[in-house]
Amino acid sequence: MKGMGIMNELMKSAAYGIGMVLLLSCQTGLKENRVIDDRPPAFTYYYQSLEALKAGELEKALVQLDSAILLRPNYSQFYCVRGHILQMLNRPDSAVAAFEQCLRYRSYNPEVWLKLGTLYLQQKQFAKAAYYLKKSIPEYPDSVDLWLKLGKAQVLSGRAVLAREALANYSRKTAVPPLEYWKWWGIAHYCLKNDARAIAALSRYVKESPRDVEALRYLGMALFRSGEYDRGLSYLNRVLQLNPDDVSVYVYRARYFMRFHKPHAAREQLELALAIDSTHVPLLLELGRFFIQQDQYERARTYLEKARTLNPRHWEVYKYLGRVFEQENNLATALKYYTLYLDNTIQLDTDIEHRVQQIREKLERKE
Repeated sequence: MKGMGIMNELMKSAAYGIGMVLLLSCQTGLKENRVIDDRPPAFTYYYQSLEALKAGELEKALVQLDSAILLRPNYSQFYCVRGHILQMLNRPDSAVAAFEQCLRYRSYNPEVWLKLGTLYLQQKQFAKAAYYLKKSIPEYPDSVDLWLKLGKAQVLSGRAVLAREALANYSRKTAVPPLEYWKWWGIAHYCLKNDARAIAALSRYVKESPRDVEALRYLGMALFRSGEYDRGLSYLNRVLQLNPDDVSVYVYRARYFMRFHKPHAAREQLELALAIDSTHVPLLLELGRFFIQQDQYERARTYLEKARTLNPRHWEVYKYLGRVFEQENNLATALKYYTLYLDNTIQLDTDIEHRVQQIREKLERKE
């Protein structure tokens, strides 16, 4: 029934592109109405596509529509329908391309914005999903769930403040938020370093969804950061039971052992993680930190340089590279890395600022 509703809307939206001429014929001496179809060939193919779509012949509908596009490539509605068909054929990448093409020829199209927001969310392109969902919300004021989708997209695109705003709007518009709300509300607050709220929300969520790996991980990390190490580790261990290849959990287990002065056990955890994924940047950073603590600066430098190569915008890496070069008395390079770190970090780091000041004074004395 949903497909038929879409079909009817598509038929209506294309009607203005077709010219129908009504002629009078007196061949028999009587007035007779005859409808002559003067549709351009492109629209003939288009309507044949809609008929095939109505009959459930999706591949045939796509072929007919592609013929219409070939004859008239700048008609936005053709791409809109193509996107619908490709969605029904479960070809999301191609559907996205069709909808984006539709917007090139007709930028104002709330229906397509909404579809793109949903498709990008499914494809884990969260920044694009958030962009289109945000555009859609004023056009669909009664669709409260759009605020929840937007909050999720904002969380996963790293925009925790905007996520909190979207989720707060959603909460105000619904009497009883569904369970999923507490997951994204909790993760948003974890990203904002509001661990008390994160723990409360995520605890509420995992009580009903005990096998959600993502929620368990964030709950464990929030507890760990708030100083509840044993409780936090218990949730992180549950993550490993469900997903033995979760590298981030091994990193936290290593931190746990280091906190209790067990470097050998910590190193074992990091080596297990490295065997799973040798390109995981937070793991490489943790290995760098570990070997700095063990005064093994060459080994630390190896892992930190690899992390920098893989992700030059992971700014914390530069903090520890600065430590390595400072220890090696390469003060100019240490200063360069410390400055990169400070220039791209919002949070105050008084230790590094103090080190920068000391290095500048030393370099001035050398001059």
